[in-house]
Amino acid sequence: MVALVRLALGVGGGLALALAYPPYGQPWVAPLAVAVFLVAVAGARTRPALVVGLLFGLAFVGLHAEWMRQVSDGAWIGLTVALALFYALIGLVASWLWRLPVAPFWIACAWTAIEGLRSTWPFGGMPWGQLAFAVVDTPLMHSLPYVGTTGVTFALAFVGALLARLVVGPHRLRAVEWLVVVAVLAAIPVVRPWHIPSVNGVSGVIRPDGSIQAQETGSRARGLEEEVPLVSGRTPADLAGSWPWRGTILITVGGVLVMSLSSLRRRRRRTVEE
Repeated sequence: MVALVRLALGVGGGLALALAYPPYGQPWVAPLAVAVFLVAVAGARTRPALVVGLLFGLAFVGLHAEWMRQVSDGAWIGLTVALALFYALIGLVASWLWRLPVAPFWIACAWTAIEGLRSTWPFGGMPWGQLAFAVVDTPLMHSLPYVGTTGVTFALAFVGALLARLVVGPHRLRAVEWLVVVAVLAAIPVVRPWHIPSVNGVSGVIRPDGSIQAQETGSRARGLEEEVPLVSGRTPADLAGSWPWRGTILITVGGVLVMSLSSLRRRRRRTVEE
């Protein structure tokens, strides 16, 4: 792929992803934007993949976090650059993982792992613009109590990678089959949303990470949490905690190691043949 085409796809994908969030509110764009980005880094070498990822991040965060300019232009630029570095890392790792069998799975794990990393580090995390946040106020938000932000981010990244697979190939038919499977699984929480049991007329609300919080705030909330056994209504995502995210880290590291070993073996074979 021509370098300029890669760069254009990176910038275009970043701008498109920003449309999935307020004030634009077009969440259906998210997996398509991910797909455009992953097509741009497929088959790219190290430096082009880093540059494409950086441009994707600058375009996405620059538009998505434009509200930070109300604080100062310096804060907006600093946040944009800081978050863009994580997308540069995603671009690099994704370009490596495209070489593995079942690449969409590995790439979705890597995206989820790196997004989770920037949500916790540095400075306590910078969670703005996680893929999962795009589904708020959509039917897919019913998936959050079941799989949390980690699961929803993985699903959107996986769908984006499968769509990219339809473009770059091979195994296009298998990608279509997996898209159907994901669609069926995503429909289950919509049909059977997670209900929080209420006691004495007091109910709770589900945070984006799948945990439960009483509707009241401040000291009253603490009192309610003591009086009302909300723990009996903990969601699957709340029970799983951070373990799913940790799992994506281990899988990503494993994928990079497998890819590295495969590359090393190919180099040795070439050396022997020569």
